[in-house]
Amino acid sequence: MWEKEIKHYKVPADFLKEENLLKNLSSVANVRLKRIENFYAHVGFGKIVLEKNFMEKLLSAEKIEKKKDTFLKKVVTKVAKKPKPVIQAKGVHLAKCCSPIMGEPIIGYITSGKGITVHSLRCPLIEREVLDNQRMVEVSWEDTPKGLFKGKLLIKAEDSPGVLAKLTSAISKSDGNITKAEVTTSEDKKAQIKLILIIRDIKHLEAMMKKLSAIKKISSVERI
Repeated sequence: MWEKEIKHYKVPADFLKEENLLKNLSSVANVRLKRIENFYAHVGFGKIVLEKNFMEKLLSAEKIEKKKDTFLKKVVTKVAKKPKPVIQAKGVHLAKCCSPIMGEPIIGYITSGKGITVHSLRCPLIEREVLDNQRMVEVSWEDTPKGLFKGKLLIKAEDSPGVLAKLTSAISKSDGNITKAEVTTSEDKKAQIKLILIIRDIKHLEAMMKKLSAIKKISSVERI
């Protein structure tokens, strides 16, 4: 496939070797690519943006001259023309590994016997490229929000009186609901609080996190 795409360039034979090609692509894109398939997946999901100077940087080291269309342009065209079924999130499964929330970027994964499982693009399985990209499909949220979602937070704070009360008060005033809380403390007066919240959408969660971060003696608030 690479020979067909790269024929529009005056390239040395060594440039076409997968090891060298992946090394150059990884360097220019600033991301580790183990296989050519990983490159296609990154382009398709927008992790690699093929700007005008991308090809110039890729070929500059080898001083390769351009003939016609770049092979990268053909890659983009191929990805763009690939059928992308848009499936409403209603009626499919939300992945437990990342608990996607209404409004955040998502991707669908065809699961044998279970239909489509929706993952957040921040899902660890997506980041580590554990999932087979050939089974991924484009999905979107419904225009009209329905139902509630679970948001998981890790809060780090000082272990002092009143902190937990302020935290729960802020969540209540933000129209959130705590369904589970785990608190651990250390000898150096530090506390870690894990919360599972019921929220409407990603904007609701982000607004809540902002309010929690503003509370004195809370050092960090992050989604897990």
